[in-house]
Amino acid sequence: MKESVTQEAPEQRIRGRILAYMAPPPEFVGAAPLHMRSALIVGEMGSGKTTFIEAKLGEAVQSLLARGVDDSRICYVYGREAGVQRLLEAVRSLDLARCRYLYLFNDDAPAAQGGHGRRALSKENVSESQAYIMIRHRLRVLGFLGFLFVAHASQVYHLVDITFRRMAVLKFFKSYPDEPADFRLLGPLVGSAGLLALHDLSMRLWTSNDPTVTWEAVHRAVAVLKRHRSLVRADPSARRVLEGLPQAVRVEPGGDAGRGTAGEDATDGGGIDYGALGYIVKRLLERAELKSRGADVLVEYPSGARVWLRKSLLEAAGLLGEQ
Repeated sequence: MKESVTQEAPEQRIRGRILAYMAPPPEFVGAAPLHMRSALIVGEMGSGKTTFIEAKLGEAVQSLLARGVDDSRICYVYGREAGVQRLLEAVRSLDLARCRYLYLFNDDAPAAQGGHGRRALSKENVSESQAYIMIRHRLRVLGFLGFLFVAHASQVYHLVDITFRRMAVLKFFKSYPDEPADFRLLGPLVGSAGLLALHDLSMRLWTSNDPTVTWEAVHRAVAVLKRHRSLVRADPSARRVLEGLPQAVRVEPGGDAGRGTAGEDATDGGGIDYGALGYIVKRLLERAELKSRGADVLVEYPSGARVWLRKSLLEAAGLLGEQ
């Protein structure tokens, strides 16, 4: 491979470019409505794909908060084995009119119906690809006009549907390619220095029994951003920022979308004692204000404290009146 087609970049330089790619400033979002960017992360089971990418997303959110973006204007939807179409369904539960930054994480993308690269011409894959290609237009119909970022994760690079691969300008790799076919495919992408970095990273992940070394390796990946590539690090503490977002939804296998923190599984709302719920909420609302926003209600207190509640639960408890 000719070295002229790519170049190595210092970690701090490409780290800054990655952050700029994942979290453009508000003035850019205002001038470029429905601008979309995407990323792909690849690594074996247990290599830390989800942990790494959520930490990078957390870093992006931190940078936005530091610029003065309100946390309620940053939305996050996580889907495991969900696929793009189910993620779009989950987005409907958000207050999209308020949302300015929408982050979608399509975890284990090939496991979702229509996301497997070896079924590229199947009806399911074509439908999924169409939904992805049209995602900005579908979000516009739902009322979203902000910045969209979509991340996909896969254990094997070529098993991700080609639509996801080719649209991902930013790619992260977590481990050294063992199979000859994978080596021929990924070698030109990461370069000789990238292969050496991936080999060292793999040894740290799979042969070290030191928890500290393993934890550091989980938060490392080789990043490829067009011509630039580098070994980059994710801040482990940044992942917790996602958990504090008031507009966060998770889509788990076999279940519907459920509001909750980004680090928790969705829970079933069945078996709720609405009489008890009504009593508790009435007491809580004595000094609070209810603001209805889409599928959820924002409860605001004079002290500045805020909490989101499902509108359907409040309606069932008879707390919304004629709203």
